[in-house]
Amino acid sequence: MTDRILRERIKRMQNLTERIVSYERGELTDQQTFQLFQELVDSGMIMNLQGHYQRLAAQLLEAGLISD
Repeated sequence: MTDRILRERIKRMQNLTERIVSYERGELTDQQTFQLFQELVDSGMIMNLQGHYQRLAAQLLEAGLISD
């Protein structure tokens, strides 16, 4: 893996972490929340998070607000 790819991956993870913190603080709009959960599902990271995240992702999937 090149340094550039590693730096980009680290930057994406930091951004994702910041958005998770914003979500937990109640600072995201509905649309931002849907985007966050879509990214968590797409990356597979949803399975590494607390049950709340997995349950909400399932609800959003069922409601058609995100896709798998």
